[in-house]
Amino acid sequence: LFSDINSYTFYDHYKSSIDSLGRHHSDDYSKTRYGQFSLGVGIGIGKMREASPVFFVIRIIERLKDLQVFQRDLTKEEILDIVEIFARKMEYSVNYERFGKYFFGELLEMLVSKGVLKNTALTPYQTLYIFEVQQEQVHLRLFGWSVQVGGYITRNQREELSSDTSNPKRFLKQDVNSLQLKAQFGYPFSNNTHFFSSLIFDIPVSSKQKRVDVNATVQLSYELSERISTDLRMSYIRDNSFSYYTPSTYPEWFNYRTITLASWNFNFYIENNMSFYTRFQYSDSRNEQEINASTTMSQWLTPQISFGLNYRFF
Repeated sequence: LFSDINSYTFYDHYKSSIDSLGRHHSDDYSKTRYGQFSLGVGIGIGKMREASPVFFVIRIIERLKDLQVFQRDLTKEEILDIVEIFARKMEYSVNYERFGKYFFGELLEMLVSKGVLKNTALTPYQTLYIFEVQQEQVHLRLFGWSVQVGGYITRNQREELSSDTSNPKRFLKQDVNSLQLKAQFGYPFSNNTHFFSSLIFDIPVSSKQKRVDVNATVQLSYELSERISTDLRMSYIRDNSFSYYTPSTYPEWFNYRTITLASWNFNFYIENNMSFYTRFQYSDSRNEQEINASTTMSQWLTPQISFGLNYRFF
């Protein structure tokens, strides 16, 4: 069962005037209230797993090997035990303030109890060297596959109020019933290289909407080092909408939009959960609008470069 509800209200108030020669004055306002409700029911097969804890643990094990504190290699079961501890990181962050010491404390106690370490305690340098791992950033690693199918109903309503006495109030409605098919696939080629893809079809059912919505994404990620990662993403989006106003004196219209997008991201981890990113993006956006059997088309080709800082709270 899937559901989504959102709403917002915004106001616009503007004034204009002309000097004494024109004697013109205008004081106008508008208010827009928007609401959306969607409900869906579906079934699926397969499973997508989030594997970033595994890659965190791999980094911890690599650092322990660098410190030469192991007296034997870890078994598969022992590695999975460490992964299970790391998967509870959110639980530690909720139950403890500055939770890192509790988390790594349990991890080291487990290694000592299984006789993996040469000594029963690590030096301060060794402890801090391992502790640095929790400050590093590992991006989402979804792997596995899943296929889902479901039915959706979506209801949008937009109310517009204005100071225009000839048209003080209008309602814009968008009602869509659709069948959604969704497939996801993720695969880690190596510890540093990850592939993910997603494909979604929204097929309109008993609606005036005419065309099938498509959303396809392919992404390849690569970690150059513990601090540097990059990813290449290709996306294709085709969405459609049918809208009509009440009172019905306003025309119905269909809007078709197609976006093809390619982006390359470069991420550099700085320190203390903060990272710097650079994004190069190019998009081809095409829009077709049909009103009363009259069609207009437009196209935008948009290259873009952006920079920014990301901060991870948990």
